[in-house]
Amino acid sequence: MRSAFYENKTAPYQMFASHTLTDAPHLHKEIEIVYVREGGVMAHADKNCEFIAKDGLFISFPNQIHFYESCQAGDYYVLILLPDMFFGLKNTLRGMVPESNVVPCAQTLLPYIERAFAAFGEYRDAIVAGHLTLMMSELLGLLPLRKSLVSDNSTLHNILDFCNRNVSGALSLETVAESLHLSRFYISRLLTRELNMGFSDFVSLLRVNRACDLLADTDKKIADVSEDAGFATIRSFNRAFARHMNMTPLQYRKTLRDAESGERK
Repeated sequence: MRSAFYENKTAPYQMFASHTLTDAPHLHKEIEIVYVREGGVMAHADKNCEFIAKDGLFISFPNQIHFYESCQAGDYYVLILLPDMFFGLKNTLRGMVPESNVVPCAQTLLPYIERAFAAFGEYRDAIVAGHLTLMMSELLGLLPLRKSLVSDNSTLHNILDFCNRNVSGALSLETVAESLHLSRFYISRLLTRELNMGFSDFVSLLRVNRACDLLADTDKKIADVSEDAGFATIRSFNRAFARHMNMTPLQYRKTLRDAESGERK
């Protein structure tokens, strides 16, 4: 899964299947849904952190900070959806957030997702919107909701975006503070409050996310991936990768290659 940092998407929806999930903390105006067909992943949304097991569903509402780690190889449906595509629901989706972002046993929602994936033809967008609106109507009945609170998301947006764009370089708290004209103490407090992690852990996760893209898309040696992702040493890279992805970089690459090979057979 590729990073979804603050993209201005023109389509009302994106849907794809993936064998693993990698994403550094990010937020956007869309709803993001992950359905676990096989495998499992630790999902974070704001201060909520829950494990999604097989047949579980995760949803993040617009402008909720979310990310994934400790992902098991498996099969995941990923949907990124604009609230405007849901007739009669967009105000709820924009003004509320769930108490919990995970529905543990969501098998009743899977047929709607599968029909949306299978839609084709001239009226595909309308068919997809219809199936997903029915899914969302049922899903909202399973989630206790509360009003969303105003936070420092615009400032946090700028911090996350700057770090994402400069992740491969010499990224430090002082560099971010100077570039964005913010106090480094404010940045540190904001990340701890909103992400439940310090600056160094956040940068480590960003770099692991970058390494996952390189491992998936290139044949670069592990040492070169480590350097290109911004790690100072192979040892620190391997340690950070194992902590966030629950496997080694070589195992991650092999998992993806084996899955791709199986699909071609």
